[in-house]
Amino acid sequence: MADTHNDFQGKAEGTVVQADTVNIGSSMRAALAGLPPVPSGFTGREEMLAVLHDALQETTPTPVWVVAGLAGVGKTTVVLKAAHDAAADFPGGVLFVDLQGYAEQPMDPLSALSTFVRALGDEPPDSQAACEQVYRSRLATSDRMLIVLDNASSREQVRPLLPGSTKHKVLITSRHTLADLDAQLVDLTILTVEEGITQLIKALNDDRVATEPKAARELVNLCGRLPLALGIVAALLRSDPELTISELADDLLDERERLDDLSYGSSTVRRAFDLSYQRLSQDEARLFRMMSMLPTQVSTDAVACVANVSVKQARRLLAGLCRAHMAEVGSPRGWYRLHDLVRLYSAERLELETDEEEQHAIWECALNFYARSTTELRRPKSDNATALPARTGGQPEHPGCPDSQ
Repeated sequence: MADTHNDFQGKAEGTVVQADTVNIGSSMRAALAGLPPVPSGFTGREEMLAVLHDALQETTPTPVWVVAGLAGVGKTTVVLKAAHDAAADFPGGVLFVDLQGYAEQPMDPLSALSTFVRALGDEPPDSQAACEQVYRSRLATSDRMLIVLDNASSREQVRPLLPGSTKHKVLITSRHTLADLDAQLVDLTILTVEEGITQLIKALNDDRVATEPKAARELVNLCGRLPLALGIVAALLRSDPELTISELADDLLDERERLDDLSYGSSTVRRAFDLSYQRLSQDEARLFRMMSMLPTQVSTDAVACVANVSVKQARRLLAGLCRAHMAEVGSPRGWYRLHDLVRLYSAERLELETDEEEQHAIWECALNFYARSTTELRRPKSDNATALPARTGGQPEHPGCPDSQ
């Protein structure tokens, strides 16, 4: 064996001990393994989890994935589940941050960058540009990492946090479809009835669902199959073991009070929708309120007429509502609808922000539009009937159809 010789220079008090390896602190920083836990009531989502499992494979060429959807649909939960399942495949660790994109003061990119740079072992510089450089330099030399950017609201909020190397993977959640980001976009939809029932069973851990299966299905549907709403009713049932599912379902039948009833502590469906509504433009918000007075599924032509805008403008505004997941694309193409609970919220905003005179005008215009549409449908083909004229906007000052006189 070769001789080993250590030199020690300097002043020391006490015994100097030779050591082969000295580790100061943990070999894995807590921030690199700090994923929040998956809620215990998580269920289903096999299809989305399969998509994300494939997305996180090293051989998958796309490094950045955005999971978007309606407020309360469970985006964070499903991404956390996918991240926990794949964490072992990322030897460099996992970075997680809640960007609070829909809070009154969203996290700015520099704050998020500083958090990540500290997790990677450096002191963050004061400027965003310098912080980005340090961040990407560390990622360039690190092992493969997973970066989870939760609750983002815009491209500007997440772009500075994207690594320069494609060996890393990024999962982003947002209520908005971030189509202006170079990423693969996937939408998370509401639960199936069966998934909703399973969520209730796991959350309650008693026999109430088995005792009242029909009422349980009704309760799931009254919650719009929205995980947030189901989590709230589960909390209400847990807090009162004597409360039956039928009793709670009966309480939710009143549409005027359903959003009031879907609350427990600080968790409310209305508040979740508030945060999305506040991000709409003035024109988008006006149209969103109007849609509560229209049929469950509505055409672009009807929206253009009632909103007193051109068909092109209506299409643009509807696209904005869909990107914010405050409206949904219907079938066939050119038709749109609102989720059941979102529709109730839309009616609330209408009552709060639109006076009776304008509500009456919207209602009258809608009646005229559909009466005119019915006349066109009944007209014999020999009359050479054509499609309803598209709105060009600008005729009447008040929202109404051009031929409503």
